[in-house]
Amino acid sequence: FSEDNYCTPTYKCTMVRIPMARPGMVYGLRKIKIKPAIPSEEEIYEFGHQLFKAVQLSSECSIVCLIYVERLMEVAKVPLLA
Repeated sequence: FSEDNYCTPTYKCTMVRIPMARPGMVYGLRKIKIKPAIPSEEEIYEFGHQLFKAVQLSSECSIVCLIYVERLMEVAKVPLLA
């Protein structure tokens, strides 16, 4: 699992005009690495609360979600590191 697969990449373009060697331009494209911020406990709670409130899910649904997340972590060896 890599967060880079789910984030939109950002690039920096550097252009250099070289009139003496040959007409045209030389450019370089470099990917900018952005480190996502780790959410706090309060932010995670607020996200879950707003999600369940907006979709009008019952409290039993949150328990079923927790069971599926734990199964995913165990079977697929996916660590959740936040």
